[in-house]
Amino acid sequence: MSAPAPPAPALTIGAAARRLGVAVETLRSWETRYGLGPREHVPGAHRRYSPADMERLERFCRLVGSGAAAPEAASAVLAGYEAADPPLPAPSSRSGGGHTLPVGRTGSAAARGLARSAIRLDTAQVLDLIEAAIEREGVVGAWENTIAPALLAVGRKWSESSGRYVEVEHMLSWCVAAALHRFRPALTSARASRRPAVILAAAPGEWHHLPLEVLGAELGRRGVPVCMLGAAVPTEALRAAVRRIEPSRVLVWSQTAATADPACLPAAGARARSATLPAGPGWLRARPPVPFVLTSLDAALEACLVDQSESRTAPNRRHDLVEED
Repeated sequence: MSAPAPPAPALTIGAAARRLGVAVETLRSWETRYGLGPREHVPGAHRRYSPADMERLERFCRLVGSGAAAPEAASAVLAGYEAADPPLPAPSSRSGGGHTLPVGRTGSAAARGLARSAIRLDTAQVLDLIEAAIEREGVVGAWENTIAPALLAVGRKWSESSGRYVEVEHMLSWCVAAALHRFRPALTSARASRRPAVILAAAPGEWHHLPLEVLGAELGRRGVPVCMLGAAVPTEALRAAVRRIEPSRVLVWSQTAATADPACLPAAGARARSATLPAGPGWLRARPPVPFVLTSLDAALEACLVDQSESRTAPNRRHDLVEED
């Protein structure tokens, strides 16, 4: 009979902070504010976190990562509440500072939780939260209500901190793409569906490709064949793809005005069956030679789904379609 495994060693405050992905100062503040410090302490000795202490802190982080305000999450943990799916307390309205990300007062609890998990570089929880949002709200709803606000918060944090937090943005972006790829059903081929594909491409120099990933996942869910070209597609490469597969639509995403060059769009008469769709906020002032531009994901999705016979006219006129003079 094998001997029982020795108990896990207690951790110093530095080791505990590293395991949780937070600063030592943050761990100390949790003890001061919420009473989440080591339960046992010998006077004159360094504080050490036992396995039970770490389990309690990890549960606290999971609740906060799910959108709970820190005081309510701490109260729930200290009360020993261990339900599999605890109801979330009301989110805190506190804006970001230090090691937090400001999602804004209109940000959802889910967006706040995602931002908090991202700042801790908790990849597993970030993936779980994104996938839960997709299952709860659908791809586009999860993007608009949860994912995009968290990404914007990361961008603000980066701009306000002299280039810090790049690692947070990279990790969060990877998790978004990974979750969307995991969600996306088996891709439908144009040959099998007897429908021409939709080409999704970002304008030359445009590295914001996640909106395209969202569109690709939702179109795939609806059985629309997609040819995803991704970020920063050179103009000649896009035109070669149009000639090769004769898509029904060519959607070119531009997030910023600097990348919204009308010259990168396929020529209007190059393929009679291919409608060109400039999409994204970057096109607002570029005035491309098309009847309208699509400034939201909802509008872009609708334009990709309209019947083939309507592909050269604007979909339902909405606030997020900007008609060109």
